[in-house]
Amino acid sequence: MAMESIDIFVMNMSELLYSSYRHSPGKETIQRIIQSDADRVLLYGSDNKIVVTSLPIHQELVADLTGILKYKNVYAFHPTGPTYSLSGDIINGPELSKKILSIVHQLKVQKVNVIPYGTTYEFLQLVEWLKKKLPRIKVLAPESCNQEQLFLRDYVDQKSGFRDYWSRSQAQIKSPEGFVCKNADQAIKAAGYFHSIKKGFLFKHDTGVSGWGIIMFKFEKNFAEVLRKIDRNLKENPLLKDTTIVVEELIDIDIRQLGGSPSLEYSLSQDEKGRGIVNFEYLCGQVVTDKGNFEGIVLSGNLKNSKWFRLLKKSGDKFAALMLKMGYRGVFDIDFVISKKGEVFAIESNTRRTGGTHVWEASKYLLGKNIGKYHIYSNDVLPVKENVKDYFQLKKSLSDLYWGNFGAKEGMLISGSNMLQYGKFGYIVFAKSKLTLDKINKEITKRLSLL
Repeated sequence: MAMESIDIFVMNMSELLYSSYRHSPGKETIQRIIQSDADRVLLYGSDNKIVVTSLPIHQELVADLTGILKYKNVYAFHPTGPTYSLSGDIINGPELSKKILSIVHQLKVQKVNVIPYGTTYEFLQLVEWLKKKLPRIKVLAPESCNQEQLFLRDYVDQKSGFRDYWSRSQAQIKSPEGFVCKNADQAIKAAGYFHSIKKGFLFKHDTGVSGWGIIMFKFEKNFAEVLRKIDRNLKENPLLKDTTIVVEELIDIDIRQLGGSPSLEYSLSQDEKGRGIVNFEYLCGQVVTDKGNFEGIVLSGNLKNSKWFRLLKKSGDKFAALMLKMGYRGVFDIDFVISKKGEVFAIESNTRRTGGTHVWEASKYLLGKNIGKYHIYSNDVLPVKENVKDYFQLKKSLSDLYWGNFGAKEGMLISGSNMLQYGKFGYIVFAKSKLTLDKINKEITKRLSLL
């Protein structure tokens, strides 16, 4: 009996971000760190999927998640010699490509959905390659725009491009006051402006992600001291010197309001006649460090009852409608901040699967219609003690807290163990009350964390 369809998830993170780090002196290290943060791909979709990552996912983690979630027909593959481009590794790797094509033929699949972390030129080449290799099978890329609209994906993903498109959408919420500067010299002049009006500011690398490339400067009376700090940071971040920098007002956020940094996620698709469809997915609170680095998200049913929800979604819907009209397809989010003065600002969009997509998809799969009754928390980068080196040790320490072991439809899932080589790991907690959520988190931190 033929299987109707199978999803191929291509976790091409380093491929997508390559332009941001390719000139860095530590390019190889950065690339491996990025590629290590890919285990979450196991939580995309549900049954009948092939997940492809640059680095191998621990086989026991694959078995455990598949067993806990009762997934069927899950296959995890990786190239033997990964480059920055996972799409290219599939095309050019005889062993890897043979495994993928063999599974498709073995299951007698009628349709293949090829889904990237983010759409790239290399990924679109992979889709065309698969169409040639699978001539009797329908090969689709449901979360990708075509090559002509690829520039839009890249443009809006940049800090400067988002500011432009957000203003075009005529959303009620505005972006923080800021300037798009072509280099560090111009950025320093913008810093002088913010100092003159007694405000702190941020330097933002135009293509930075998850807080990387953001430098924060609080207001100081002595501008000479500010200039010294800027100079020191530019020496530590040489990639900022000759690239576009967005210099933006520093907002004093109110962490009591949706964590101070709420986010909306959308997916844009189209029907069989090619008509575009806007799908609002969820509102979450983001867990962000004092330096602006992303750690995870918070989901709970009462977020939609927040006084901010209607305002955020109204502006988000306008932006989504513009993106749909311009030809974007796939997942994207919109990140906001809420100030202590009660002002809301839109700060960026990530035109790709995000740090919350796997949490949302796993939550929908596990909880279904009950998702609104749960408190859900994720942390992608919890620092761990030095003796925790691999998934075996992680499981030994935490297995009694796993979903299915902790209690009736509560507990945790491991979403990332490859980052243990850098002293961190990722997880998601599902609980029926905030009290239980805090209890599980406290226990995880007590057993493993350096914090």
